Amino acid sequence: MRVFSGKDKSLTIAILVLLTSGCTHSVQLTVKNQLPAVPPAPNLSISAVTKDKSGQQDSTAHLGTAGSGQNVSSVFKVKNGGSYSVNGNLSSGVNVYRGGDKTINSDTTDEVDITKLDAPILDPSDTQSIEATFGQLGQNIGFNPITVQSALGSVFGGLVWYVDTPTQTAETQPVRVIPPSELTGAVDYATFPWPSGHDSKDTTVSTDASIKASASVPVWGSLTASFSANSIYKMHWSMEQFGNVQKNDTVSVQDKINALSQAEKNDICNRLQTDKSFVMYVNQMYVVKSVVLTFQQGNTISSSASLNGGSVITLNGAYDFSTSGTQEAEVGERVVNIQGPTWSKSTMSFCGGAHPLAALPTSTLSGVRGSLRDIDHPPVTFTVKEKN
Repeated sequence: MRVFSGKDKSLTIAILVLLTSGCTHSVQLTVKNQLPAVPPAPNLSISAVTKDKSGQQDSTAHLGTAGSGQNVSSVFKVKNGGSYSVNGNLSSGVNVYRGGDKTINSDTTDEVDITKLDAPILDPSDTQSIEATFGQLGQNIGFNPITVQSALGSVFGGLVWYVDTPTQTAETQPVRVIPPSELTGAVDYATFPWPSGHDSKDTTVSTDASIKASASVPVWGSLTASFSANSIYKMHWSMEQFGNVQKNDTVSVQDKINALSQAEKNDICNRLQTDKSFVMYVNQMYVVKSVVLTFQQGNTISSSASLNGGSVITLNGAYDFSTSGTQEAEVGERVVNIQGPTWSKSTMSFCGGAHPLAALPTSTLSGVRGSLRDIDHPPVTFTVKEKN
């Protein structure tokens, strides 16, 4: 019997280690693309990246391209004690889905749902953060914003006439019929009681999402009017001193309306002949003193570019903000909604209405679009400028 010396034992162990480290195992892998078909999901290039047991990348096995509801399969080798991870890439080469490393010590069969892996995707189509903030500017946005100073001299404390129809046209936009000076008096701009509301947020939004939000929030549409089509924007906004302001009347509006001239009453009654038309006494305004939006437009990253913590990945590609300048848009001192007691022909006493003037509800110009007509006020302008 031969007795192994210490030198022989060391040699034997070294040979065993060498043989073991060179051993590979087969992985039979199937990857499913379970992304929904609606909206259309992108085709994903599926690959498996292998590493040795020290964590060094060894090889890449390309399984193929899978569209929504499709599977791809392949067999590849992993060294004993090594690992593999699954990637799903867009055609541009930007990684969208990435799985964790799986250590392999024997032949194995594996099945992966690509949507269950980590997905570094930011969906910039979500308008919730916009609507959550700007929705505070009144539940019903009645008309395109006008300046507070203009509203104080024209409608706050006055009567407006409007037609409540689903589709608003120039003929159905609200019209001032009696100025505040003829009713309960105009409020002086210097003493206007600005509310104390404050809100601010950071978000990333696509141009399409911005357009959707603009449909329900006119102020937002004005702030983002310069946005380019098919792009991504990283932004911060701050809203200051917004909320509802109630007019503090010291005289009776009923008495003032009843004391109007016959010609003014005839004009009101003639207007109320129009179907679904109303006259409103404006004694509340929803205002915002300042909205400031700072934003950066994302630059498209090529497939060869490296991603960083500031990159945004979407189903349409990847964007980077590190070299894009910051711009700023401002809206100041705007009235975004008006409301107050409202009359129709059937409730206006001097038009033959059966109900007393005092028993009238408060309403808003819900859904009415367009600026107030017949009002002498300067156009509302919004500025966009490069921020230093």
